[in-house]
Amino acid sequence: MYRPTQPLPKLYPLDTVAEALGVSISTVRRLITVGKLKASKIGGQLRISATELQRFISASIVAPEHCEDLGVLDAR
Repeated sequence: MYRPTQPLPKLYPLDTVAEALGVSISTVRRLITVGKLKASKIGGQLRISATELQRFISASIVAPEHCEDLGVLDAR
């Protein structure tokens, strides 16, 4: 019986990732295509690891001084 030396990563299907990020599945596919999000193809389906999803979210954090540029904060 095979026993991995490290725990296997949790893998999420694209619809779950899209829901978690609040975007469409098409957007998730686009992020994969442009290389901003890494995916594994398993059984013919793309999957995103929990570690990769956390990395992407952490890399997407916007500093407060840039929120005004994005129209998130009211100009004062």
